[in-house]
Amino acid sequence: GSNLLHRCFWVNSVRPTISVEYLFLNSIKKLASRFKPDDILCVWDTRKNKTDKNYRQILTDGAYKQTRDREKSAKVYAYCDSVQQISRHLGIAHLHPDVLEADDYIGWLTSDRLVTHNTVVVSSDSDLLQLCSPGCIVYNPMKDLEITCSNFREITGTNNVKDFILFKSLMGDKSDNIEGLSGVGKKRALNLVREGIAHLSTSQSVIVSKNIELIDLSKSKNHHPNET
Repeated sequence: GSNLLHRCFWVNSVRPTISVEYLFLNSIKKLASRFKPDDILCVWDTRKNKTDKNYRQILTDGAYKQTRDREKSAKVYAYCDSVQQISRHLGIAHLHPDVLEADDYIGWLTSDRLVTHNTVVVSSDSDLLQLCSPGCIVYNPMKDLEITCSNFREITGTNNVKDFILFKSLMGDKSDNIEGLSGVGKKRALNLVREGIAHLSTSQSVIVSKNIELIDLSKSKNHHPNET
């Protein structure tokens, strides 16, 4: 939900004659026509419990996502209520995490324990590529690209989800203010995944281990086991 709303807000800023609400609902209509789902769940990053910090903020001493433009986010989320109110009448369910994040909820919803039929995750956030499985594909609407187990290696450069998480942890994530290893870009990170990381220094290994804890969506339930 947050990912889509930000994109609609950006389009509206370029073409203000088209409302954010229309863009949001029209996007969902196109997705529904394409995938013909039985159910649509819209998960948001706006948390119900805003007083408690989630584990990523604790592990990073509050640095996690601190580079985000909070003023712009406030403008975007001003449309949240109207978008949700209208779309609920269309049978769309909206979920808000307690202290976790939308990615964590989506990871839980697409876990093997819950997925009994084909599931589609819609997002342009590359972190969600780790959710690819035989029962789940990830659709990037910005690139009009479906990522599956069949083309996962072609798209990510890594053989499997475990390697992809390691790749992301080596590079870090600037958008989330997660620092990777110094001097390690995409090419070097892919080489390290193939070569193995046993030769990394102690300080480098600490960074990578911490980043895996932050990036791997299966870890969140260990920190907040009661939320789901």
